[in-house]
Amino acid sequence: MNDDSVHQEIQEFLKSEKKSKKLSMIHCSALAYMLQMSEEVLDELDLKKYNASVQGRWRLIPAVRNCRKAELSDCELSESHCDALASALKSNSSHLTELDLSWNNLQDSAVKKLCAGLESPNCKLQTLRLKDCSLSEISCASLASALKSNSSHLTELDLSQNNLQDSGVKKLCAGLESPNCKLQTLRLWSCRLSEISCASLASALKSNSSHLTELDLRGNNLQDSAVKPLSDLVESPHCSLQTLRSVEAAASALTGPCYWEVEWRGELHPAETDGGITTRGDDCQCCSLNCSEISSTVTHSVKSTIIMCVPLDHVTEDHQWIWTPPLLLLHTQTPPPPGNVYFD
Repeated sequence: MNDDSVHQEIQEFLKSEKKSKKLSMIHCSALAYMLQMSEEVLDELDLKKYNASVQGRWRLIPAVRNCRKAELSDCELSESHCDALASALKSNSSHLTELDLSWNNLQDSAVKKLCAGLESPNCKLQTLRLKDCSLSEISCASLASALKSNSSHLTELDLSQNNLQDSGVKKLCAGLESPNCKLQTLRLWSCRLSEISCASLASALKSNSSHLTELDLRGNNLQDSAVKPLSDLVESPHCSLQTLRSVEAAASALTGPCYWEVEWRGELHPAETDGGITTRGDDCQCCSLNCSEISSTVTHSVKSTIIMCVPLDHVTEDHQWIWTPPLLLLHTQTPPPPGNVYFD
């Protein structure tokens, strides 16, 4: 910051409406410093909005301590970056209430460091998203410890698309049962769970101290019998749970013509396949989806349909998540726009 020219360039950058200027590593360091020192708290820090190299964007991470929301998803972060994030959460001047670290290869060691920040009395974080971060049951133990902390403010936690399995959910439930836990929304979409996890969650939610109102278990191939203990709790006046999402129950209830929409995130490669998606019961499955850069072939039973893959602008509440990345397969009873998939 002793370089007046760099200081002036960053000042002009901050004043400009279109922040398209290419930032060097030095610019990013200067910008991070100025954002931290600013008396005005930044509403959102989204690393991908800055025209800089991956390494340059990493230098902006310390600025999270002076923002309310940090969007750090898919930024190639690792364990070392969680040291700076944990430090920011521990800071007595931290304003951070929402943090998205999804689609980063953090692994359990990084989450353990992050949880040290969550347990700090200065931490104000309410929403934490860790979708597809290569986590296991070890991270569930760390997060459970954070949820038990009397200084925890966490109300929303997304652990979707991590290989947590039943053992991980059992450890997480130890945190849910704590009287200090304030969690209201828990997303465990596609975490390789079974009816054992449903039983663990049902037991935890029966606790008088539970505040959980929304639970997402879609993408775990759970049958109605597995989720019934949880469904019963939704109807119970003695349980706070109000919303339970289980895609299998929704899919099995479909009758008549079904419309499907396909959206992808990131780059598509030929011959990426997945299968076993139940649509109207065990006897009706979407077997495979082969993708190219411009179109896809869906094989449904013995039928093959060529479609065009077009990114969706938004997802409405009528849609139900069916698939896992790189593709998101949604079903709706409403006819889709041209270019999407229709199964009769």
